[in-house]
Amino acid sequence: MMLKSESTQIERTADGKLRITIELDPTEGESFLEKEEHLALLLNQAGLIATQSLLKEHDDNSPVLAPNGVRHYLKAEKKKRYESPYGPIEILRSTYQSVRGGVKYVPLESRVGMLGVNTPRYAKQVSWKYAHMPSERVAEDLAQNHLRQVSRSHIQRVSYDVGEKLLALESQMQYEHGISSSLVKNISVGRDG
Repeated sequence: MMLKSESTQIERTADGKLRITIELDPTEGESFLEKEEHLALLLNQAGLIATQSLLKEHDDNSPVLAPNGVRHYLKAEKKKRYESPYGPIEILRSTYQSVRGGVKYVPLESRVGMLGVNTPRYAKQVSWKYAHMPSERVAEDLAQNHLRQVSRSHIQRVSYDVGEKLLALESQMQYEHGISSSLVKNISVGRDG
């Protein structure tokens, strides 16, 4: 298997590993900054191609699957756009549905741990940045440092998806409080401003 773009290619080696090759023209760009920015574009391109390949490996096109013991039948292969740290990726993925209808099961999304339409690493990056900066600054950071042009509402949506996932997992979490309530003698509440 070989995927290729203008300056980047990926191939599967005999031992099953992915080999990514990037072609960089050292004469591209007049300043060193332009050369670095061109390299960053090529690295993002390599990341897109590799991520697309890795996502495809988590798909399934078996005629029948039984997640959680419920039989689901292959409904269709549909194109879907996912967001990754390297940019958006369109991929053809299998969708399944039970005979009762209702919510579709998408093995790729389940197996990868997608948060909405976001790969786990991209969701982690965006939500971490949004926890420390306003959405406007996050958008600027993604544009300047990751070559990703995204809207403020996109950033908010990614963080919302991460929060929903955490809320769903909250019942499984165990918390340990650092101080026993028997040791607490006073509690004070203050208000600034």
